[in-house]
Parts: sequence; C-alpha cells; structure tokens
Amino acid sequence: MTVVQDVDTLEVTTDFSPGRANAAAITRAASLLGLPGMQITSQGEAVIIAFRSGHKFADVECFDDGDAVAVTYNHHGEPRAWDVDLDDAGIMNTLQTIKTYMSQS
Repeated sequence: MTVVQDVDTLEVTTDFSPGRANAAAITRAASLLGLPGMQITSQGEAVIIAFRSGHKFADVECFDDGDAVAVTYNHHGEPRAWDVDLDDAGIMNTLQTIKTYMSQS
C-alpha cells in the first residue's frame, strides 16, 4: 500500500490512469467542501480517498478502469455503497452525501 500525502503528487500522475485522474478531481472537491479526516492511499489498481469523523467512516474508491464506488459505514450499522457518477455534479453529490452522513449525530 502506498500512502499519498501530497495532492500535487497525485495530480502529477493523472496522465497514467483514469483512477488517479478521478481521485485528483474528488480530492480537490473534498478539500473545497472541508470533509474531515481525509487520507489518500493507492492500493493495487485503485486510489482510495478515506474520511473519518469519530466512529463514522466513508471512502471513495477510484479504480484504474475509470469506475468509482463510495461507501459510508460505522461500527453499528450496515455499510451503504453506491456507484459514483464522475461528472462534476455526480462528484459533488457524492461528497455532499458523505459530508451530511459524517455530520449527523
């Protein structure tokens, strides 16, 4: 597993895979929305953007084939997963859903 600590590093490599390009777009949007506890990792054929707030977790997994999936979960319930539409509106909708989930008591 590779931990990517600098978003600029991720952006430099966007020419190499759709997954990295999508992850860069999602990371920029997540930063603008102020999503909490963001960590970025690269694992196999995916870049994973993970968020944490207390006992709540969410992530967006961007695969090299160009697909992306989002998941929200906590220690007490079933995870919720959905395909991410990777246009600007779809990315913002996914991240807003994650932000709302993370801010609920």
